[in-house]
Amino acid sequence: MIEILHTENIPYIGVDTNSVNIDICLKRGLNVIKEDVLSYLYNVEDNSLSGVSAIQVVEHLSREQ
Repeated sequence: MIEILHTENIPYIGVDTNSVNIDICLKRGLNVIKEDVLSYLYNVEDNSLSGVSAIQVVEHLSREQ
């Protein structure tokens, strides 16, 4: 997904806690950070995102989250 955004010059940021995934993406020149996605979203400035894609996230969340 983010490779398509990158290729099309669409602003994006990838967020993941998995170091292996982060390293792979960084080697490909992708804009990614190693952080918990919920922490990232809680701290991002209001109205600063035009969209969010959450792939393989829901199954890792607790009921409270």
